[in-house]
Amino acid sequence: MEASRKNQLATVSAGAIDVRRPIAAVEELSRTLEQMSKTANVLSPIAAVDSIMALHQVSLRIVKVDGSTDANGNGPECYRDPRFCKQGEVALGKNALAKIMGAAGVQIVSRHRLDNHADPYYCEVEVVLAMQDFDGTYRQIIATKEMDLRAGAPETMKPEKDAQGTKTGRLVTYDDSALADKRRHIQSHAETKAIERGIRLLFSLRQKYSLEDLKKPFVVPKLVGNLDPNDPGDREALRQHALGNQMALYGPQRNGRQVKTLKAVNEEEAIDLGMIPPAPAEPVAPSAPLEPELPPEEPVAPPCGLPITQAVLEAVDETRAGHVQAIAKWVEHAAKRMPPDALEALCLKLGTGFDPLSAPVTELEGMIGALKAEIARVTG
Repeated sequence: MEASRKNQLATVSAGAIDVRRPIAAVEELSRTLEQMSKTANVLSPIAAVDSIMALHQVSLRIVKVDGSTDANGNGPECYRDPRFCKQGEVALGKNALAKIMGAAGVQIVSRHRLDNHADPYYCEVEVVLAMQDFDGTYRQIIATKEMDLRAGAPETMKPEKDAQGTKTGRLVTYDDSALADKRRHIQSHAETKAIERGIRLLFSLRQKYSLEDLKKPFVVPKLVGNLDPNDPGDREALRQHALGNQMALYGPQRNGRQVKTLKAVNEEEAIDLGMIPPAPAEPVAPSAPLEPELPPEEPVAPPCGLPITQAVLEAVDETRAGHVQAIAKWVEHAAKRMPPDALEALCLKLGTGFDPLSAPVTELEGMIGALKAEIARVTG
């Protein structure tokens, strides 16, 4: 009876989709996605699910898209372009794509211009988007968009229409006001279009959808944690995760309250060493380098975008404390030489999945090398 009740929590009927909980079993997820594909637009990165990351489950998020448009083909979430849309067909606009992006947890890893900034009316932007698959790995997509608004370029022209709104087959230049507005925001236009192109690639979205298709919702699977708050170990992991998010946003607390770290908790419990039998002799592993490479003229390291806070520095063991501190100093070194958006992209690119408390020293050294290389690449 319990199994029957669970199966009813994630069902698909002919008229509506009912998803009330995330799914942790591979077989149930595969069966549910297959059923949903009959009555919904399922945006799954893979056709057949064979594994779900340990301690995780898959949340099926429902996104509804408004396919309505006005007489000119513009709508709140879709648009109708007569160049490729037939009657009763529309394309997904930026608002619809943003809803799908948010539901899937797509991250913007980096974005930068590929051109040399020499011409204010020409811009080419590259963005790197990433999303997490069911097995926990991150899949990245690189998308670019070129905006050429120089005189006579195709993007400065639009189809000519007669008094009845019918196309004449000729192209005419945008009026001065509209063209000036496009040129003033050329970089933001290029970035937006590159992101939209990347989202379409990530989910293999079609160029156009029929209005009948858009009556069906989009189902966006998203990998989420599956920790039990009643389990002591999971509860501590949830608490540390919440504290880490708070300090990443606001930095270490300065109101006199000390955040208790795992190291401090362990030191509070007195242990009778006489009750512990001597450990057998083991070969001594070679010690890690004691002095990791530091950036020039960087005295201290304030909070940074990587998951390194004062609490982490206090909790980290002595064998890697110097390397973790060095990583924080390299990020501070980057903050003095890179614009904020580039620094944010750098921390997101290198910090995703990085755990300074458990990473081996070799991985910490690799992080230092990666930071040096990225700073050199961006700052020249």
